[in-house]
Amino acid sequence: MAGTAKVDTIDSQTATVGVASQGATDGVAQVTGYIGEVIRYVTAGSSSGSTSVAANLASTVNAAASGNWGDAITANIPAGNWVAYLQGNWVQNGATWTTPDLAIGISTTSGNSNSGLNSGETVIFTTVAATTAFLGQCLCFPLRLTAQTTYYMKFRVSAYSAGTPQLQGVLTIERKS
Repeated sequence: MAGTAKVDTIDSQTATVGVASQGATDGVAQVTGYIGEVIRYVTAGSSSGSTSVAANLASTVNAAASGNWGDAITANIPAGNWVAYLQGNWVQNGATWTTPDLAIGISTTSGNSNSGLNSGETVIFTTVAATTAFLGQCLCFPLRLTAQTTYYMKFRVSAYSAGTPQLQGVLTIERKS
């Protein structure tokens, strides 16, 4: 359902003030294109923005080689103003953290690249003890998009040996305007 222009009368003059906002009051997710719309992307699950519970159970993905960036999620995000919530849950999976610096972030650049990652804004780094078996990281940030844009959830382990660390990732976006 497309938004409609709202017309207000201000001091006997008519002014168009933009698209009418329709907020949800029933606890049900908002429809596409409206403030409050939520889209969730998960690792090895649904990257299509599905609202199906079964499609939104995050699986684990293996980390790239030590020191390399990997892509945990590919998300085609529609135009709009969004608040994005990025969550990564690390699983040691038999690995030994030899340089235990873990990172998650978001960028428009795919592959082994840190392009577009700015510490504290679009990437978060955490140092853990070598024996840490499980760690969660979260990052919240605004996205202001004039066109659909592809984003990648980036993740990296500085150095590890033995097993391969894994990540469960979730990217949730909520439309703000």
